[in-house]
Amino acid sequence: MPSPIVPISRWQANLLRLTVFLQAPLQDTTTVWHDFAAADPEVDEFRSREGMRRQFGGFGGAALEVQASAPRIDFLLTPAAPTDTPPGPPSFPPTVFGAAGEKLGLFCEAVRGWLAEATPNTLRIAFGAILMIPVSSRAEGYGYLSRLLQSVEVDADTTEELLYRVNRPKQSQTNGSLRLNRIMTWSCLRFRAFTTAGAMPGPGIPTLRLGEEHFVRLEVDNSTPAERSEPLETSQVGAIYDELVRMAIENAENGELP
Repeated sequence: MPSPIVPISRWQANLLRLTVFLQAPLQDTTTVWHDFAAADPEVDEFRSREGMRRQFGGFGGAALEVQASAPRIDFLLTPAAPTDTPPGPPSFPPTVFGAAGEKLGLFCEAVRGWLAEATPNTLRIAFGAILMIPVSSRAEGYGYLSRLLQSVEVDADTTEELLYRVNRPKQSQTNGSLRLNRIMTWSCLRFRAFTTAGAMPGPGIPTLRLGEEHFVRLEVDNSTPAERSEPLETSQVGAIYDELVRMAIENAENGELP
């Protein structure tokens, strides 16, 4: 593999996700969050009509949410809501929650521990992520995309609103019968923050723009095939998950690979 175009250390994490589809539902979902995070959640709610449990709490400087229904369990790591709002103008939303490499290490360690204990009947597994690079301007953001995308001709000076999504499946090295989905969505984002000159917005009250932030955005959705009807080998689930994560890191560092 050549030297990275953009090292993983340059990326920030906006979302990390593990999704597991089960052949048979877990008999007890009350301890899912605890089994994953080795602590108790701050919120635990069960919607009996929908058959869904939602658990939520802080984990590794971010917010961890577990959504468990009969056939599916999702673990979502996202930015934590600010607990203390300082006086003064509003700030930008917490779009990222730390260096992607560091947060991936923390999340993946917990995932491997949970997978080793809790998934004897896994039909399908998926790793999702939203990674972002803070940049100074739209032109700088599209300059990154011009180097990362092989199938798209990007003019960094004039391109706007580019959204490129592609699946580049890859044969699994753990299980030769599996072709792993490698879905990437590339774009550039601009966030703007506004405030008003008065205490409350309304007609005639001028709106002031505080500033803006620009990001290169990579959304990843890597998974085993949806068509599979037999459970994955229990001994292979962790290794397959590691493959899905490695593919995401390879794409973040080297762009759209064949």
